[in-house]
Amino acid sequence: MDNSWTDFRTNNVAVNYCTKERIPMEEVFEQLKCTREGLSADEGASRLQVFGPNKLEEKKIYAVSITIRIVGDILFLHRSRGPFRTGEIVVYNVEGRPIPIVHRVIEVHEEGNKGNADILTKGDANLLDDRSFYANGQHWLKPQQIIGRAVAFVPYVGWATIIMTEKPIIKYMLMGVLGLLVITSKG
Repeated sequence: MDNSWTDFRTNNVAVNYCTKERIPMEEVFEQLKCTREGLSADEGASRLQVFGPNKLEEKKIYAVSITIRIVGDILFLHRSRGPFRTGEIVVYNVEGRPIPIVHRVIEVHEEGNKGNADILTKGDANLLDDRSFYANGQHWLKPQQIIGRAVAFVPYVGWATIIMTEKPIIKYMLMGVLGLLVITSKG
């Protein structure tokens, strides 16, 4: 029998019922022999002697976000105004991050037909959603932050740009070779 509470005291709203059983809170307090204010120090010490301390199972949770950098594909984006759908691959910008992020939509909350939506994304290779990538205090993306939806891609073609950007010497060598070909070509 599950007697978990439907709500706790959140935002100063009192809890009135217990889950499933729908027991009024006053009856619960009566069964526990306590009040809304809790136990007195003497009653707490007495119950501690009778029942002993709570023994909660300790569980270590390791939250690790593994990001595998898969780059080099050329993406073709579409900037449609249609509603976002779970499973779509989107490119989005986040305040404070210079490089756009390409990840999949995993959750969408829309407000009617107003065009307002809260969007949650996650990289396919990541264990956790992207909330750690969003701006400080931001839990959802807004449609304005999404640059576009991926509609097609060409694998590996972008590596030429990446290599020339990360290794400028290769860019200069390629420019030198092209310059020699122009100079030495016949007319």
